[in-house]
Amino acid sequence: MSKEQESLKVLRVRAGGREFALDVGLVRAIDRPAHRVRLPGAPPYVRGVVEVRGQAVAVVDLAARLGLPPQATAEPAVVVVDSLEPVGLWVEALGDVDAVAPGSLVDLGPPGLAAGLRAVAVDGTVVLEVEPLVDGRALEPAAPVLAPLDLDGPEDGP
Repeated sequence: MSKEQESLKVLRVRAGGREFALDVGLVRAIDRPAHRVRLPGAPPYVRGVVEVRGQAVAVVDLAARLGLPPQATAEPAVVVVDSLEPVGLWVEALGDVDAVAPGSLVDLGPPGLAAGLRAVAVDGTVVLEVEPLVDGRALEPAAPVLAPLDLDGPEDGP
């Protein structure tokens, strides 16, 4: 099987009441830290710093970063992803690790990429482009891009 035909392994997460997927190859750790330190002067989407495996990690609220409304949750988690430095993504819930066929992904193009959105799977799950979400650049809110993706299922026919 060639690299192009191999499936993309993703970790499903919830943020802003929606399901997203992260490339598992970028996930360094998953934690539910009990203590968080706020950072004065940080952008509103930065939740602060937590300690994960003995390392201080800045945490980005994924819903806030995407411009989505936060949802109350009993068990939020921090997914630490690789970037120039490890960065945590605060998510409302963790899902399963799944395999997605690259051929089933629809590229969201420049408008999606501007919001940290890479592609959408057939089931409507949006695969995130991690680097724009954690590097601090200004992003357009994802809500306008996501609105047309609210599908009840494939529209191939009855």
